[in-house]
Amino acid sequence: MNGNPRKGLSIQKAHANNLRHIDVEISAGILTAITGVSGSGKTSLLDKVIYESLISERPVNCDDIQGKEHFSGFIYIEQSVPGTGHTATVGSLLGVSDHLARIYAARAESKKQGFKSSHFISGSRDSRCVACEGTGFSHVSMDFFNDIETPCERCGGTGFRDEVLDVYIEGKSIYDALQLSFDESVTFFETNLPGKSDKTLHPVLQLIQKTGLGHLSPGRSLKTLSTGELQRLKLVSGLASKTGSNTLILLDEPTGGLHPKDIQKLLKLFAELIKEGNTLVCVTHEPLLMASAQSIIELGPGGGSQGGKIIPSS
Repeated sequence: MNGNPRKGLSIQKAHANNLRHIDVEISAGILTAITGVSGSGKTSLLDKVIYESLISERPVNCDDIQGKEHFSGFIYIEQSVPGTGHTATVGSLLGVSDHLARIYAARAESKKQGFKSSHFISGSRDSRCVACEGTGFSHVSMDFFNDIETPCERCGGTGFRDEVLDVYIEGKSIYDALQLSFDESVTFFETNLPGKSDKTLHPVLQLIQKTGLGHLSPGRSLKTLSTGELQRLKLVSGLASKTGSNTLILLDEPTGGLHPKDIQKLLKLFAELIKEGNTLVCVTHEPLLMASAQSIIELGPGGGSQGGKIIPSS
């Protein structure tokens, strides 16, 4: 993964958790991998030292940290996955549902009915079916077995009120639009959404394709996704907020749960980000990612009390 190393962060005496007052240099303009056995101090360095110091604008869990001025900004994409409640969807996480709601609310029929954007947001008080409260399911209690979920008879499993579903764009209700996969709906989005003129939506749609998530739909519930899909969605959400270049991007295990083919897609995206002048620092144990890194910081030699040191490269 090519890049032009530049002066970046310089950290003195990092001592979070089991880190043993280590000095760390992280060059700008390249991909740096922080690796080591479990418990060696990888996340402590990324999260408790680098991120906490940057967000606090002062040294945290280290004696000093220099170099923030070499970056236009920073984002941190941690390993934890987003919430997976029954109203949490791909579209709500990425903001695509809000864009769709505004487009449907602008229709003449919506204005005639007095509908606002909230009438087209799944699970909102204005949109939800009164029978199932927007879940799309009815629950049948069983005395000796697990409760059974069946599609709501009133809304047909959509979760929306009938009058809301009577507003159409290209013959599609808001529910229909939310069920279109990103791969299927490229033309629909480009025709009916702000598209290239929108500074927040267009990067999301691009990143969805680049991370191999085009098979998902905005209406897909987060609780039905794999860990790898959730990780990539969080990556898309975080990267879409990045503006310009020269951004420091911190990632904790970005390849967790991914198939090798999907890892290759991520590496291609990382290479594009590096080419644009950004800096990536990843906690990882993935060989493919480490092989692409221009700099590797290995911690160890063991975990816990046996970790926290920098292992010299051989």
